Amino acid sequence: MIDRHNYEKHSSSNLWMIYIIVFSIILIPDIRITSLPAFRVEQVIVVICAIFLYMKLMLRKKTGINRQNIRFPVLYLSFSFFIILSILVGSIKGIKVLPSDFFELYKIFIYLGIYLIILLTIKNEKDKLKILKFTIFILLISVAIATQQYFNLFNLNEKYVQIIAPTQFRTLVNNYPFPRVIGMTSNPNEYAVMPGIGAILSWGLYLKTKEKKNILYMMVFIVGVLMTLSRSGFLFMSVGIIMFTFLYLFSSNISNFLKGNINLKAVKVVIFSVVFLITIGTIIFNFLPQELTWRLMRGINIGTDSSFQARLSNWEEHIVHFKSSPIFGLGPAKSIEYEHSVDNEWLLFLKRYGIVGTIYIVFIFIFPVIKSKRSFFKYLYLSILIGSAIYMIPSIIYNCFQIMPLIMILAALVPDSKIIKKINSS
Repeated sequence: MIDRHNYEKHSSSNLWMIYIIVFSIILIPDIRITSLPAFRVEQVIVVICAIFLYMKLMLRKKTGINRQNIRFPVLYLSFSFFIILSILVGSIKGIKVLPSDFFELYKIFIYLGIYLIILLTIKNEKDKLKILKFTIFILLISVAIATQQYFNLFNLNEKYVQIIAPTQFRTLVNNYPFPRVIGMTSNPNEYAVMPGIGAILSWGLYLKTKEKKNILYMMVFIVGVLMTLSRSGFLFMSVGIIMFTFLYLFSSNISNFLKGNINLKAVKVVIFSVVFLITIGTIIFNFLPQELTWRLMRGINIGTDSSFQARLSNWEEHIVHFKSSPIFGLGPAKSIEYEHSVDNEWLLFLKRYGIVGTIYIVFIFIFPVIKSKRSFFKYLYLSILIGSAIYMIPSIIYNCFQIMPLIMILAALVPDSKIIKKINSS
């Protein structure tokens, strides 16, 4: 038997490191020192933790890692093989290999490090809910910063935007007609995912706890996404919210309905959720100021949208390289100079790692879903995963050091550890 009270008290005291990581990811920009490569605070934490973990392994001390929670890390580490293989294939095809090509291995180290820190720190569902609520709190602070940027309150944008996002500086000063907020990231599309995640988490917590404050938080995050004028970010948020609603409410209730078990209370919640989301959509597209929605309106007709058509044209340059090595790709191939950026992470994966590597990395991230039972955290992760898959068509998530760690944190919250089973059975 495990003393649940003492255990939860002990586990909660260890969450401070996770709080620092979440705070750093959302509110601390990249740190640049002279000509050295930029780095991030949470990356430093991962490196330090990796050193301590290595020392524990050398001293044969317990690390908390067991067969139950090692499967995802092993699968993800194995992606290193596909990276090296694609680099080798690219070199055979005449692509010059640069040392920076192997930087992709560093991404695995950082992302997996954050996953393991979360996995080895949390002990129960109470800890997981604390992490979600803290994440929402920090994301709300970021929306407050974004609001300051949108209105350029106290002319603060001139003081710091040039430092954290030089390419966005012009759109946030001198009364620019259509400002696009960036939070503490480098561009609006990247930042849009953050309040988008906040909206999904808030909506999820509302459905789970019925605490009305989460509805207010969700509305704040929706405005945060709209202030970025990011259509891909709005699509990410919308898909995530709709998917979570379906998975959390509809999937279980549909199965019960088919069995002849009708829960009137559950039916009321489903009806309320559908009506509420439709109402929110109606308000956004019909009543909010055009300054917040004009890009969404213009993007509805993709065929005439100049931005999307430009992306289609830019993709052609990268598709040519994919066709030259479709099975295993050409590797990062950073020696190739492109006229246009790819702006499509699926195409980037295909070009770098080929069809085989792309299928493998998709399998890696759906693995936690396959191996876990139905749960609130599983539905949150899967909803954000599906939203990310759509977002990756016109933009980048995996290769973003401020977004992917948040998704790794959610992946680590999906139940998959023996200790949780022991506590629940006590």
